[in-house]
Amino acid sequence: LTRALLGWITFLGMSSVAKSFARITTPRCARAALWSRGWRQLSSKQQATSTSNSVARSSTYTYGLGWRNTRSGTSFHPNEPRCVRLRGGSVGTQMSTTATSDTTHTSPATVNDTPQHTKDESNALNRLRAIMSSHDVSALIIPSEEPHLSEYAPLAYRRRAFISAFTGSAGTALVNVGDGVSEGTEQGEDGAYLWTDGRYFLEASMQLSSDWVLQKNGVGDTPTLERFLRDLVGRSTATHTDNNVLRIGLDPMVHSTKFVHDLQTSLQGLNMELYFCDTNWIDDIWGLDRPPLPSSPFRIHPPQYAGLNISEKVSILLESMHTNGANLLVLSALDDVAWLFNLRASGDVPCCPVGVSYATLAAEEDTGTHQLTLYCEDTKIVDADVERQLRDANVRIRPYDSIVPDLQHYAALSLETNQQKVVWMDSATTNYALTRAVTPPANGNNKRPITILDKQCPIAPLKACKNPAELAGMKQAHYYDGAAMANFAGWLTNQLTQPNFRISEVELDHRLTGFRAAQKSAKFSEVSFGTIAGVGSNGAIIHYGAAEDSTLLQYLTVDDPEDMNSNMLLLDSGGQYECGTTDVTRTFHFGHLAPSSASSQQHSTDYQTIRNCYTNVLRGHIALTTLIFPTNTPGCAMDILARQYLWADCRDYGHGTGHGVGASLNVHEGPQGISKKMGGGLNTEYIREGMILSNEPGFYEDGRFGIRIENLLVVCKIDPMSEGNEGGTNSVDFFRFEPLTLIPIQTDLINMNLMTPKELDWLDEYHATVWNKISPLLQDDTDRLGLQWLKDACKPINRH
Repeated sequence: LTRALLGWITFLGMSSVAKSFARITTPRCARAALWSRGWRQLSSKQQATSTSNSVARSSTYTYGLGWRNTRSGTSFHPNEPRCVRLRGGSVGTQMSTTATSDTTHTSPATVNDTPQHTKDESNALNRLRAIMSSHDVSALIIPSEEPHLSEYAPLAYRRRAFISAFTGSAGTALVNVGDGVSEGTEQGEDGAYLWTDGRYFLEASMQLSSDWVLQKNGVGDTPTLERFLRDLVGRSTATHTDNNVLRIGLDPMVHSTKFVHDLQTSLQGLNMELYFCDTNWIDDIWGLDRPPLPSSPFRIHPPQYAGLNISEKVSILLESMHTNGANLLVLSALDDVAWLFNLRASGDVPCCPVGVSYATLAAEEDTGTHQLTLYCEDTKIVDADVERQLRDANVRIRPYDSIVPDLQHYAALSLETNQQKVVWMDSATTNYALTRAVTPPANGNNKRPITILDKQCPIAPLKACKNPAELAGMKQAHYYDGAAMANFAGWLTNQLTQPNFRISEVELDHRLTGFRAAQKSAKFSEVSFGTIAGVGSNGAIIHYGAAEDSTLLQYLTVDDPEDMNSNMLLLDSGGQYECGTTDVTRTFHFGHLAPSSASSQQHSTDYQTIRNCYTNVLRGHIALTTLIFPTNTPGCAMDILARQYLWADCRDYGHGTGHGVGASLNVHEGPQGISKKMGGGLNTEYIREGMILSNEPGFYEDGRFGIRIENLLVVCKIDPMSEGNEGGTNSVDFFRFEPLTLIPIQTDLINMNLMTPKELDWLDEYHATVWNKISPLLQDDTDRLGLQWLKDACKPINRH
């Protein structure tokens, strides 16, 4: 009903009403899909009656009915992709398994997207403590995660945001009940605490009430969650259970198995126990104000982009299960389920084309049979083609909430028949409730019927190494993206020549997304993450997200061509197309590169610094792109190539260099990554043929400017008999990167004195490729500005 009403409001052109209605009912990234429908409706109506398509398109944007996916200052950057729970890490920093300071893209969780409720925070905390006391629970851990431990949480699962009012994407809350503040310490027994990382210190300090204490993770003597709990036992004077054990509560549905196991290990030997809640107590307080659970229907992911059908994928998984001696494979990560069943959905999870569901694959070695089961609500299977595809693959459909009782039944049957079973569950990607369901107490002979195979899900490497059809779809998506960006940049460049023209960061976001959506054949569904459009000094805020009501909001203009705070733009954006997923960052400069007056000496110094930094970032980008590397090379071994020229100038950037990208799936996908961080499984995955990674070095000077250049790269195997590699005498394979992104890199900011001829040759060759592949797509009258911009941006570099 919400979507239908919004569509009619949008169609009628009531933009202000539509904006307000959308803001309070849908998260911003999910909201983009709704705005796109209205955009397409209005756009098609106008283009049918207008004498000029360009006028129709422009007027559509002017009405503001394009895309609304801005936020209010929360975002993240690559490498440890939040959509994947990388194995390893430490207890007490659970939030960093979903969002680390090594990432830059924008989270859809924002101030304006806070779950809408009229609550008093103190009253909510008091009600929560009353529930805790009734269960003899001394402290309750409230994470950001939802049951599938996804990168983005649907609105209905933002429980930590509800109880604390902190809307950042990364953070863990703890509420405890006690006798008051302990003497001599700031950490009281009766309190509420929030742990988050440096990206969100300012936001958290502004959003948290006086009832909360902000714990700045990684700063000074700030205790980890683990250490805090250990200290809590030592100073506790309250007795909440008959045996004087301090009871720590948590909802097993929203904590990874790895987190629970690590926490149990760290608290071993202490007068403390974990209490697993049967329901989520935050929901009891939220009540009827809680947003509805996701229910978007599945759609078929076309075979020409999937490459393998369900049965073919199942055969590969069964072989892997046989090799590892597994009888049952449990799938919890939403992109794993979407990949296996060749299904996609829009609306369940912001920016990610996945649907809320679980799956299991049971194999019987004795009979040679297997059973594939999909756990989802009936509302997800309403399309006849979806139903037919699942039926043809002999997929059993079970209610979403049946996953836990079904696993319990599987374990009970194993115990009853005295059959040992091995269940494959990745502890980093599976919530503890599922693990708990198949690991009941040992029988009288102290023998457990189920053995857990805790190992990376076999779908992860299959998903990461794209098959030929998936690669073809990804390449097609980047053709669409290249054309959209050319038209956007051409329009923007032309507008900036108009007197007194200026455009806000929010509107830049809307316009760019509108150009992506305007390509009907592309079947664009939504942005792949919240767009980062940072003008001037906002470009230095790695996790920036523009918002209409923010005091940080800036406008791009060339009214003062020497004011770099108004004529530089860092633009990081991406799209979800039917055929693939994109992610690109470009740094633009629209003003004068050489000050015109003697009074502009400071500008001259600033621009020289910017030129040098931009050039060193570009050189690092080229160095990584042109790398040739052997088998068994991990991402952590590559990272230095992107930083080397910045390091030589005593500069660096504080995020990872690259993250994996899904094929019409999550924009952050593991297990691959490129970063200087390693250990605990981070960035140690070998980079293999068919993987797609981002390459995005940058540099940021607080309060002044930000620079980032990002392309997506695909890993290609080098033919041992190819030119320049004659003989093939090496016993190991070698690989190279091939750029997927087809968008020019601005050359006006380059300091030619720092570039080598080989680097300039690469840039000319890249731009020639971009021109040859994108210019044929810009042949309509409406593409005139985009084609001219592309031609200018791709011309060979003047080296004199």
